Amino acid sequence: MKPLLKPDGLLFLGHSEALYHASDLFRLRGQTVYVHAEAAGDKAK
Repeated sequence: MKPLLKPDGLLFLGHSEALYHASDLFRLRGQTVYVHAEAAGDKAK
């Protein structure tokens, strides 16, 4: 997913989905909205 999303893009998931396993790549911005970790001010691991 990450290579297809622009650095400032948003990823919307359904309420039953989550990216806990990819917390080093994405940061939660809202209930089901994620952003790149780099866009959130974090450095990728």
